[in-house]
Amino acid sequence: MRSHFINEIELDEGIGHNKSLRENILLLFISLVTKIPLIIMGKPGNGKSLSSQLIYKSMRGQFSKSKFIQLFINIIQSYFQGSYSTTPEDVENIFEIAARKLKIFIDKGKKKKIYQYQ
Repeated sequence: MRSHFINEIELDEGIGHNKSLRENILLLFISLVTKIPLIIMGKPGNGKSLSSQLIYKSMRGQFSKSKFIQLFINIIQSYFQGSYSTTPEDVENIFEIAARKLKIFIDKGKKKKIYQYQ
C-alpha cells in the first residue's frame, strides 16, 4: 500500500518508495509536527539517513514546494551518528546543541516576523 503522504515529499528521481522509507518519513514527520522526540535505530541500509535528508529538504515552511507541507514548520536538522562508544554525555550534548540552534532560529524568525514556535 502506498502512502499519499510520500507524494508530498521532494524525492529525487530513482529513489524507491519502499516500506522502510515510507515508515521512516511518516514517523519523522509526525514526531516533528507533534514535537515528540524520535530516535530511529537500525542496521545500515534501512533508509534512516535518506528519510531524514528528504524530510529536511521538504519541510521548509512557507518555502516548501508542497502546499500541504507549507502548512507546517520549517525544521532545523541536527545530525548525530551513534556507535558502540557513544556515551550518555554525547547524546545529551547533541540535544543541547539542537536547543541552541532552535533558540537562534526562533530569535531570527521573531526579528523577521515570519516564525512562531508554540
